[in-house]
Order: sequence, then C-alpha cells, then structure tokens
Amino acid sequence: MLKRQIGTLFLVTCLILTTVPAALGAQNTITVNATSGSDAQTAINNAINSVASGATSSNPGYVLLSAGTYKISAPIILKSNVVLKGAGDSTIIFATGSVCNSAGSPAYVYGSGVSNVEVSNLQFQSTATGPGDGGHGDYRNCIKFTSVTNSKVHDILFNRYLYGDGVRIGKSSGIEVYNCRIQSSGHDGVSFLSGTKDSRMYNCYVEVQTNTGVRVDNCANIEVDHNTFTGSAGSGWCCVELENTLTNVDVHHNIMHDYKGSSSSAGIGNWNAKGSISVRDNVMWNVSPYVEVGSGTNILGPSDRSVENWVAKGYGYGSIGNASGAQTTTTENPTSGTDAQTTANETAVTETKENEVATTNNQTTANETAVTTTANEIAVTEPAPEQVVGTDTVSLPEENATSIVIDNRLREASPDTVYQEKAYIDIGGRPGVGKYRDLLLFDLSDYNDAENISNATLSLYWYYPDGRERPEDAVIEIYRPAATWNPENVTWNSRDNGVLWTQPGGDWFDMNNVSQGDAPYATITLNGTDIPDNRYYELNVTDLVKEYVSSEYENTGFLIKTRTENADYVAFYSSEIEDENQRPMLNIEEKAVA
Repeated sequence: MLKRQIGTLFLVTCLILTTVPAALGAQNTITVNATSGSDAQTAINNAINSVASGATSSNPGYVLLSAGTYKISAPIILKSNVVLKGAGDSTIIFATGSVCNSAGSPAYVYGSGVSNVEVSNLQFQSTATGPGDGGHGDYRNCIKFTSVTNSKVHDILFNRYLYGDGVRIGKSSGIEVYNCRIQSSGHDGVSFLSGTKDSRMYNCYVEVQTNTGVRVDNCANIEVDHNTFTGSAGSGWCCVELENTLTNVDVHHNIMHDYKGSSSSAGIGNWNAKGSISVRDNVMWNVSPYVEVGSGTNILGPSDRSVENWVAKGYGYGSIGNASGAQTTTTENPTSGTDAQTTANETAVTETKENEVATTNNQTTANETAVTTTANEIAVTEPAPEQVVGTDTVSLPEENATSIVIDNRLREASPDTVYQEKAYIDIGGRPGVGKYRDLLLFDLSDYNDAENISNATLSLYWYYPDGRERPEDAVIEIYRPAATWNPENVTWNSRDNGVLWTQPGGDWFDMNNVSQGDAPYATITLNGTDIPDNRYYELNVTDLVKEYVSSEYENTGFLIKTRTENADYVAFYSSEIEDENQRPMLNIEEKAVA
C-alpha cells in the first residue's frame, strides 16, 4: 500500500434542515423538529398538550426539541408534569420585539398555575440589538412562571440581547434556577417576585445589562448562591437587588466583580428592603458600593482577583455542579480575553505572553495577555517543542507529504474573534466560559480515485491538560462542515466577513447527511481519568475523505467538537507548533497499483 500524509486547514459552514412530526398522538415522549416559518409554538404546544394528558409527577411527559431555530409568534404554554428539553445551545427559541408583548402573552415560554414542570437545554435569542431595546420587565420575558410550584429551569443560555427578564417568577414556590448563562438581558437576569417562596438560584453566570442580575422582591425563603455576576455594558445598577419585605433571604458564596452600571455599580443593591436578610461569604471586587443591605461577613476587594482561584475555593459559577450538587473542577474567567484554565487542586496553563493580534470581522484587533498564575499553580507556556514526541501509533509519510496547514479555533466566549495562529486547537466545554470547536481542511487535490483509497486517518497530538484528569469524558466527534469558510475571517458567529453562520458555532452534516445531526463520521473517547501522554490519537475518517475525493460533496474539511461540550475540554497541537511531528496529520493509504 501507498501511504500519503497531508497537512491541515480549517473550514466551517451553516445549514439547518428540519421537519415537524406528521402527527402528534398521546404518548410519553414526543420529539419536535424546527421548521421554516414563524409559528413553531404550534407544534410545540400540540406536543406539550399531548404528553400532558397522561403525565403525572412521578411519570412526566417529555417534549424534546431537536437542534434548530424555533421562530415563535405566540407563547409556548407549559402544562403540569411536562419536561420541555432542547438539545443545548443548538436549540434556539427566537422571537421578534412584537411577540409576547401583552398581559395575556407575557413570555416566550409561559407557565401559569402549573406544577412539576421543567425547562432546560435551550438558547433564547431575539431581534433586540442593544441595552436600549430592553427594560420591559412585565412582557417579552424568556421564561415566566406565575403561581407555579415545584419546577425547574436549568442549563439555559440567554443570549445578548433580550427584551425582558431571563426568568421571571411570581407568586410561586419550590422553583430552582441553576446552571444558566445569562449573557445580558433586557431587564433582570432572574427575578423572584410577589410572594414567591422556598426557591433558589445557583450556579449561574450572569452579565448584568439593563437592571439587575437577580431581583428578590417581597419573597420568603430565597437562596441566591454560587453564582458569578459581572458586566461592563455601562447600564443597570446592581448585581443583586433586594427589595421591599423579605423573610429569610440568604445571599452567599457568589462572586461579584468588575461590574459597571449607569446609575450605580453596586454588588448588593437596596430598594426599600427590610426583614431577615443574610449577605455572607461573597467575594467582591470592582463593584461599588459593595453591600447596601443585609448582615454578614464578606470578602471585599481581595488582592487575589482571579475568578478561577475563587471558584476552586468554592465560590461562584462552576464551584458546584448541577442539581445533584456534584462538584465541578474546571472553570475560566468568563470576562477574560485569555484562554486560562484552572481547576481545584490542579495546575494552571497559560498562553504565552505574546501580545497577540486577533483579527475580528470588523477588522478591529484584540490583544491577548497571559493569565497570572498563583501559588500551587504551574505556568506552562506554548509552544513546547521540547516535549517527548510520540509517533508510535502513526505511520509517517512515505511520499507526497504536504505542508499546507491552516487551522482555526471557534471560541464561544469570543464569538467575533478570529483564532488562526494559535499553537493549539481545542475542543469541549468549560463551565463559566463556554464551548470550543475547531475546523480542519485538507488538500485532497492529489487524489482522484475514491475507490483506490483504502484508509484515511486523522491524527491529533494530545498534550493538554498536562498530567490532569477532567470531570467528564471527552467524546471527540468529526462532522462535515456544511459550506466553505474563510480562514482569515471565520469565527464562532461567522464563516466569512459579514456572512453569519445559520447556527453559531458552525453548521455541519453528520454521516447520514442530517443537518446538525449527531451521527459523527468518526469518534474516539478520551476518558476523564486519562491524562495526555504526548502522542497522536487517531480517528478513522475514510468515509468522509472518499466522499470528498469522489466529489459527492465539496471538500469543506472537518468540524471537530465533543459530544457533551461540558467540562470535557482538551487541546491538541495545531499546525503552528514548531515541531512538525506534533502537527495534525492526515494519512491516506491507497491500494497498490499492479
């Protein structure tokens, strides 16, 4: 056999093809797919009504929303004992400014007088374009509960910008809001109002935009803990607003940092608050005033202003897990422009202090600096060509090796920044930061006979996190990007200058030609207990390469991601690494010609 090895290039694209079920019969679980048009709530509400008919608190009904954008023209109405669950950030509820803008239609997802409901794994988007579009607290909320009991909202991304509150809760009890990322909203991030009791908000990341991160008004037995609040929009007035008569409100183990509002920049804001209020064990810096109401001891203006370090000590978003309370160990400063990573009792890795220029779609530049390490951390810069090269699992090229290597990172936390010249490519998710994906494109112009290709192997050199375990397994997956992209302009949001992805983070087809599907062309698993051993790991991409060579599909390269994209972050060396024996490689074996 002949073996040929090729360098890498990155590529990304967007496309969503979805359908609605032909019929919704009474059953315990119904899956709804996105369609064109602006009335997606009709199919969703039909599914909710169907599964609710036989659901109980011990045997709930499930409505599962596949990946895609669901444009609504009226509310999604919740029913008791029903779970509404998306596929994560790839399931988008989208509404215009005229939708859900009345007392009878106050929210995109609305529950009134129901119990035992759960809303999770969604992203909310709207046509709002800035802080001035928001401020309408009564209407155009993403999720609103009125007189709801024993219900949950979790793992939601509230994307900037939005019109009303992220989650608005009134006259309810037993409500939990957790594991949410609120990247600015038009009013409050979360609000507990009008006699709500026995409820909790925890493990959320909130960027305050228009009013507050969380508001507690005339409530009892409310706990706000282990959240991170920040925001530089220059609007709003506090991270946590405490208002009117409160009973047993406990605000603790939150991080509030680097918040700048318009009328105020308070950590704990007071609006006629009175009652039993505990504000304790919070860490605050660069907010002012710190605490306007409540009793308790807090850590104010610490010299250590590393979010990662405080998370490792048990404060803020990422310091606790989901509803089970499982401890998480990986986080990053969500407001930092760097790719720092630290974990509890683990070492830290920093990027080189290179004053790097990152190109953005509007041709502006952003300089990145190194993250400061502290005691018990070890700073590792990159590249690291002195590391041991492990090539025992990869056949080195015998002929026709190419050096064409261009690769791009896609970083959710920096959605408009181009990452083309890093010494690494990284994938997975990091609590408090977001997701990472990568695009690879290989030059296949030397091949013209797909039937003559017997094997194609993508080899990636795994080096990070150095010597450490991770909270989750990293299940690495390869998909076919849906269209070409420009490596000089591609970002999380765009595939070229002025050309947005249909789905932020890149659009793809799976091996069954399903848009945003979940059947990868190739996959391997790096167990959470595994540590990088500085060698190549291989993915069999024969089917995809043969599809490209046969011209069945245009060669758009590989999109690489992890399956769960949650606490499973790993990094490989890129084409920029100095040692060519550590760069990504594609080995193609051909049948010997007689």
